[in-house]
Amino acid sequence: MNPMDTAIFHGVQSLVGVSPWLDGLGVFCASVLIWVEAAAVLGFFLQDRRRFLVLAAAAISALLAWLASDGIGLVYFRPRPFAALADAQLLISKSPLDKSFPSDHATIAFALAFAVYQADRRWGGALLAVAAVIAAARVFVGVHYFSDIVAGAFLGMIVAFIVHRLIHKILHTKHHQLIKNPPRVGDAARH
Repeated sequence: MNPMDTAIFHGVQSLVGVSPWLDGLGVFCASVLIWVEAAAVLGFFLQDRRRFLVLAAAAISALLAWLASDGIGLVYFRPRPFAALADAQLLISKSPLDKSFPSDHATIAFALAFAVYQADRRWGGALLAVAAVIAAARVFVGVHYFSDIVAGAFLGMIVAFIVHRLIHKILHTKHHQLIKNPPRVGDAARH
């Protein structure tokens, strides 16, 4: 076990039990806030339907990042802190058989946020802040180490970056094909 991970985990967990309000907020941020973030991404699209590609990129990024995270968890299993540390306090229901590394919540939250960030810095910046709160809350409630959320954040952002680049490359290629070979009037009627 990484001593820095354990020290950060214990530092964050020292706040558990300080206030029932803080504990409740931590549980909300660790469990529900990711759905609020997903709704915000949908709201970003609904504000302007021309942002469909951003919504598609966010959804594809989140799915692929989650699959990658699960794949990593199959290759490298690290038990969750509450299963490995006797003094860890668990605030949400989780199986001790679930993997800790990387954090799926952090992976998905950062994939969604970074997909939007690449299209709109203001919305994306706010969503990155939300993703950071979600990730930190996962440590607070006892289900992840700091390195789990850092790895998840990097994984989510890398996948979102790759998806963004691929979408733009495909669209750029199709755009140039249309410029080089524009459809002629009447072509559709002949086929």
